[in-house]
Amino acid sequence: MAFIDAATLTRTAERALLAYGAHAEAAASTARALVMADRQGLASHGVSRIPQYVSHLQLVSRHV
Repeated sequence: MAFIDAATLTRTAERALLAYGAHAEAAASTARALVMADRQGLASHGVSRIPQYVSHLQLVSRHV
């Protein structure tokens, strides 16, 4: 199994959220929270949520 350090995972998560239209501050804080959840063993609330968040961002961008 491959491991990604927390800083790299946070940057990757933030970039993904930014790419789909999240505001910079929201993307940064969300990425930190998701990685923190994973680090605490709460995978159901971690970076696995990014596809769902991206889907929400896409829906919002269609209605703006």
